[in-house]
Parts: sequence; structure tokens; C-alpha cells
Amino acid sequence: AIDAEFASLEEKLQLALRDFPPEARSLEAFRKAFSVVLSRVVYLPSVEVLALVPLLDSCWQSGAAGAALDYDLDFKTVTLRADRYFQPGDTVGVADNLGRANGELMLSCGRVDSNNTEDCMEWAASLLRTDPLFESKMMILESVGLQTDQVFPIYSDRMPNQLLAFLRMSRVQDPGQLAQVNFER
Repeated sequence: AIDAEFASLEEKLQLALRDFPPEARSLEAFRKAFSVVLSRVVYLPSVEVLALVPLLDSCWQSGAAGAALDYDLDFKTVTLRADRYFQPGDTVGVADNLGRANGELMLSCGRVDSNNTEDCMEWAASLLRTDPLFESKMMILESVGLQTDQVFPIYSDRMPNQLLAFLRMSRVQDPGQLAQVNFER
């Protein structure tokens, strides 16, 4: 993806960086610069922007838990609000406001968080359109806010009850058993 991004920008980069030596305009230099940007970008919810925070890469970016990084409108500065007391030498964990899974944290920060509550795989499930009970099943799904093609998150320690109910319902062939399908538990 980075190589494709470079290819789409190469002409503009060559022109914008014409006063720099050729090695500064190379794919390798672009990759390094891109990784620096990714390691320092953070979402600031109070102003709803992505920002480059220079020292962010010295903090451990974790999943949903950790100190809160945001923009303070009164002080007009980025602030870090601790979620606990820190001792000298403790590693500061900053909650990832973008809610990235470990794969994305690895690409952007070079690390993963084993306790990342956002880390999950997605499981796609669908009803067969040729199923004789397709219309009835579709109505049941719509009544609980689901679709006939649905993606469910699978976490290392849990999965949604709706996935199990969806899979059970997809196998039902007796119309009388459709009334027993329960998406609530």
C-alpha cells in the first residue's frame, strides 16, 4: 500500500523536493517518512482531528485502556491525562483513540498490546438466497437490526451471541423452528 501511495505521489514529490538530493526523493525515504508519521499520528476527539504529536512514539500506544491524549481548548495544547499514578521509570500507556486492532498498531507503532480490547477478527456470515426460508429469515434479521450479509467481530476471549444465533438460524429448515431463534441471549 505504501508503494502504491508513493507511485501516485511520485511526480509531485519529485517536483516539490527538487532541491533535495535524489536519495531524499526515493521510495525508501518515503517509507521511512511514512513510518515516522504513522508512529506519531493520534486522533484528538475534542477537536475531531488527526494530529502529529512529536513525542507520541515514546509512549506505548495501547488498545482502549491507558492515559488519554486529547486537545485542551482552554490551554490550546495537547494534553495527556493519566489513568493511574506513575512511578519513575514506568511506561506510559496511551489509549488509542482510533480504536485500532493489533495488526494496525503493529503497522503504525511497531508494537502490539496483548490486552487490546479492540483486537478482533471479522467473521462474515450470510444467508443463502436459495434457502426456501430466506424471506422469513430476512424478516427476523431485520427485526433485530441485522442484515442477510453480516460481519461479526471475534475476540480472543469472546464472540457476540448474535453470531451464534445467526449461524443457528441459517441452518434451520423447519419453519416451526424459526420461532425458537433468539438473538437476545
